[in-house]
Amino acid sequence: FAGELIEYGLEQCDQNDKHIQTLQSNTKIITRSCSNMKKIINDVLDIAKINSNEFSIEYDQFTIAEMMSELIDDYQQISKLKNINLSYMIKKNVPESMFTDRVRINQILANLLSNAIKYSSLKYSVDSDTKGDVLISVDTVFTDDMYIKFDIKDNGPGIPEKQLDGIFNHFWQARKNADQGAGVGLEIVIAHG
Repeated sequence: FAGELIEYGLEQCDQNDKHIQTLQSNTKIITRSCSNMKKIINDVLDIAKINSNEFSIEYDQFTIAEMMSELIDDYQQISKLKNINLSYMIKKNVPESMFTDRVRINQILANLLSNAIKYSSLKYSVDSDTKGDVLISVDTVFTDDMYIKFDIKDNGPGIPEKQLDGIFNHFWQARKNADQGAGVGLEIVIAHG
């Protein structure tokens, strides 16, 4: 919230001043970083709630296109800094809205999207001008019921097949290095069943 107030104050200043532009850019980065830190803390708290059987799902109706647009906006700046093309596609057969826990769906997609951006790299790219491409596609799957399916495709190294069994475990990571998160991303999916 404080970052947003600072951003508002800077918007009232002379927009042609290069120092103000730099301050605005840095303030936006700080605001986003605080938001990301809050997301990580909430992820860890959710894991604690899951473990104590106190996790609940808050149902709400929302439009899929709006959620996807906001998600892409949240990660557009970091993807540009890494020369990664970020986009989404909603197939025509997908309903306009869905009734589920938007916060949890967004949380899962944000964790997956963050990893896709983090691990996309030049050695996996076909275009020498960009480090990679990340595409979120939304489709429907029909079995006895209809499901909304979110696919995130990137050109990162992926997870070795022999490690796939571990992706839903507590704090699991395929690669251990200092530049990683806490590994809480996919465990939250289990709570959704």
